[in-house]
Parts: sequence; structure tokens; C-alpha cells
Amino acid sequence: MEFDNLILTKYHGLKSVFETAEFDNLTPRIQRMRLIKSADEVQKMMVAGLYADKAVKVGFDNISLDKTETDIIAQIDFAMKREGYEMSFDTMVLTGNNAANPHGIPAANKVENNALLLFDLGVLVNGYASDMTRTVAVGKPDQFKKDIYNLTLEASLLNQVSISLVKLVSVSKTAVLLLRMVLTSLQKQAKTCFILINILPKSSHNKKA
Repeated sequence: MEFDNLILTKYHGLKSVFETAEFDNLTPRIQRMRLIKSADEVQKMMVAGLYADKAVKVGFDNISLDKTETDIIAQIDFAMKREGYEMSFDTMVLTGNNAANPHGIPAANKVENNALLLFDLGVLVNGYASDMTRTVAVGKPDQFKKDIYNLTLEASLLNQVSISLVKLVSVSKTAVLLLRMVLTSLQKQAKTCFILINILPKSSHNKKA
């Protein structure tokens, strides 16, 4: 049985019925099996990703300084329900400083001008979930915010490159390790910058160098 998906009450219930039985944890084996996807599974994952793209587009189309984070979320969730699908987790739309909070909670915050707007969402299609994060600029963010965006983008692109290299047998482990080290460094810098947004007074990063 899968211990990861078995609540304690049911486990004790099974033990009371099958007192002499021994139960093996199949979770690690099943997780390894899930790493290998059939063509049908890959297709379902691609469809889930496609609907995540559609959901993000709905969000983009509803960006307005008159709307709140929750207004946009309502439009996204409703659009996917009309398609016959559910979101794979609670949709997040975060504006301004709220977008820099790793545990930001959407609220009745109006979309800020000259700031970054974060979308974090996914769609569940036939049992397969997508997960997508997109950040867009509303108005003209200052150079500080542009630097953070570019730093995060660079880390993301490096991550994609390192994943592609891992798939090539000819690439040495040392080369991949070096890329990972660079990526880790960039991610730490990006995380630090996001934290600074919430710590520093607005005036400290709005001043021109």
C-alpha cells in the first residue's frame, strides 16, 4: 500500500482485521513508475499545460487598475469552469509588494501601477495537473524591479539549460555541477532581492543611481 496516501485510522483498521499481516510501503516504487510517462500521459500533461496558458491569458486580459487581485482570480477560475475543468490549486494573483511575498495571500488589493503582477496557477485535466507562474509589468516599473525580474529570468533560463544538458549523455557531471552552482547563486540573489522589497522603504529603491 501507499503509506503517503494512507491515513492512520485506516491503517489501524487494516491491522485490526489482518493482525498477522505485514504491510509494505509501495510509495517509493510507485513514485519511480510515475517518472516514466506513456504517450497518452504526456498528451494529457500537454493539454493541462495548454489550459494553464489559456487561464493566464484570461488573467492578462483582465488586468486593470480598477480591478483587485480577487477580481482577476474570479475571472480566471470561472473561465476554466466553463471549459469543464478545475484549478489544480488555489489561483494566486498578487500585485506590488504582495507579489514579492513567497506566501502572499490574494485579497481586495487593487492592481498597482508601475509594479509587477504575479500569476501562479494550474489546471487539472483528466487527473493531470499543470503549474505555471508568470510575472508581468503593469505600467513602467522602476529599475530596481526590472533588475529583479531579469535576475529571476536568468536563473530560470539557466535551469532550463542545465536540465537539457543532463539529458545529454556526453556532458560531464562536472559541467552540470558548475551550472547548478551558478543557478543556485542566482536563485539566492533573486530571493534576497524579493525579501528586500518587503524590508526596504519604497524610497530606498525608487531613487535614481
